Amino acid sequence: MTIADCIKKAVQTYDPDIFKGIEKDLHRSYAPGFYYDILTNHFSKIELWQTNYFHQMNGHEDILEFCMSTGLRPYANRFAENQKAEFYNKVLNEVKKGYTVQKDGKILFEFKRIFFIGMK
Repeated sequence: MTIADCIKKAVQTYDPDIFKGIEKDLHRSYAPGFYYDILTNHFSKIELWQTNYFHQMNGHEDILEFCMSTGLRPYANRFAENQKAEFYNKVLNEVKKGYTVQKDGKILFEFKRIFFIGMK
């Protein structure tokens, strides 16, 4: 399960009208080929690679906190301040279901990144 899956499950517990039009506020990522095609307009040589980081989180709450200022923000902004805690708790419950605690108590949180070097 990904954090996006956790958010999606939490969102499904609300009236869909709350999130109407949210697509314009969400960060989008694309396959490497998408970025390559754009970069070829500007560079003659391109090196492009994708890396999967596995952050070692101390608890499920750390995953939630990690995402609060990024992927969760557009969703949370749809709520009044006094309603955000309930939303965050729903996401946290999904995170707890989706991310396994390792033997040492840590949780591995996968985070994908695409990098490139462009040369003229």
